[in-house]
Amino acid sequence: GTRMYTPTGDMYRMAQCSSTTALAVGVLVSQETPMFADSALVATAGAGSTGITLTLGATAVVANNDYEDGLLYIYKGTGLGRKYRIKSHLAQTASSAVTLNLFKSDPIKVAMVAATVMIRKNPFKHVILTAAATTEQGIIAGVTASSCATAQYLWVQTVGESTPVVSGTATIIGSRVVKAATAGQVARWIAAADTTTNSDVLGYAEVLAAAADVGLVYLTLA
Repeated sequence: GTRMYTPTGDMYRMAQCSSTTALAVGVLVSQETPMFADSALVATAGAGSTGITLTLGATAVVANNDYEDGLLYIYKGTGLGRKYRIKSHLAQTASSAVTLNLFKSDPIKVAMVAATVMIRKNPFKHVILTAAATTEQGIIAGVTASSCATAQYLWVQTVGESTPVVSGTATIIGSRVVKAATAGQVARWIAAADTTTNSDVLGYAEVLAAAADVGLVYLTLA
């Protein structure tokens, strides 16, 4: 998630490639799904602690440091609304207890007594190709600036002039651009045809680009 700026004002974020699929240059990628190890985990920890032990659900499996630099937040119970960065943890199987180590600079502020929490991976860890626009996914991470082997690191562009592959209806200058039905590609947004669940505007087209061509899109992602 670390930001990098170029002299021209383009912005990139450091990301890690999917652990199962290599990525090409110029493809649109999103946060890995599912984002959470479990939907409701109960935790108890004293104020000042930097370790939280959770019991995983029957279907949740956590790989070593899978949630490193991810987030734990309390959505029910004592400490409601507080969030903490995860520093590290060991691998654990389903229904087992896992201890999440927090950063010493940000320990538990308010004692957690049977608080219900969620854990979420870092949005830029194990990024994947975007799916069809009708498929609900995690947040859009950006457009890959290079190809990447599985689990390797790369920069993804989030702001500025980018060159993703266009799918579907050709883009026209100034048209809004959204993710396409084709994995990893972008498309021109057409209001009358929009039946999607995830058609947030990614940026704006700067050139005419037909389907299967590489377009020039000014990205406006954060």
